[in-house]
Amino acid sequence: MDIAAELLKDQKKAAVTLGDQWEGKRGSKFNKNFIYTQWNGTQMDLGSPYLFLLLQK
Repeated sequence: MDIAAELLKDQKKAAVTLGDQWEGKRGSKFNKNFIYTQWNGTQMDLGSPYLFLLLQK
């Protein structure tokens, strides 16, 4: 499965599960969500993925 499609599927599942707590976009605008999001769909700081990977070494 394409990684981007899998990520989108996971985000949609999280949006449904979280209900009103999901702050990302919904409906026809769902594809406009950020790639890296926090647990509630808000934009993650762009340095966070780098720092996570840096600490995994």
